[in-house]
Amino acid sequence: MTSAAAITRAYPQAAPVAHALVALSHQLGADPAWLANVIQYESRWNPQAINGGTGASGLIQFMPSTARGLGTTVEAIRRMTAGQQMQYVAAYFRRFRGKLRSQEDVFMAVFYPAAVGKGASYSFPARVARANNGISTAGEYARRALAVACLSPTPRPRGPLLYSPSAGRGARGVSRRNQRLVLGIGAAVFAVIAVGAAVAVRS
Repeated sequence: MTSAAAITRAYPQAAPVAHALVALSHQLGADPAWLANVIQYESRWNPQAINGGTGASGLIQFMPSTARGLGTTVEAIRRMTAGQQMQYVAAYFRRFRGKLRSQEDVFMAVFYPAAVGKGASYSFPARVARANNGISTAGEYARRALAVACLSPTPRPRGPLLYSPSAGRGARGVSRRNQRLVLGIGAAVFAVIAVGAAVAVRS
């Protein structure tokens, strides 16, 4: 998994939110590089970035309707720092928890959510392509976005996909049970050996 330090080295402007990005990525089951790269493409880390054509604003270019759905407005978002916007970035991405299997999926989560999980060949409706400089497929969008990325889009991490604080506590509980089991087995083996030794001495 990409670390906060690696994100900051690649994108110095990300320093105020790098740790928050890593924490959010763990919750989503995604690599933090994927989220960092989408912010790089959408806003170049400028929390006041505005799309003059659509009014989309902020780090991940919230559309006005999306901002309202999150309980805010694009006007309010433009007044926020990157750190303040992270609560809305997190709220937006949580609906995709466990569904983001690649860098491409993260790009699509922001650009065209219906394409998440559909692969590089997914074709956008003609109106979407016309409104976005002729970008017609998910793969083409990803290629354009990665052309300005500074972090390699690593494969999906192995092991448990999702992280939560309770999972950490559970893991420690399992560890303690395993320790007790090992100690019990060890004591039983030692007792068997001791009995054998005593029998050997008497004989």
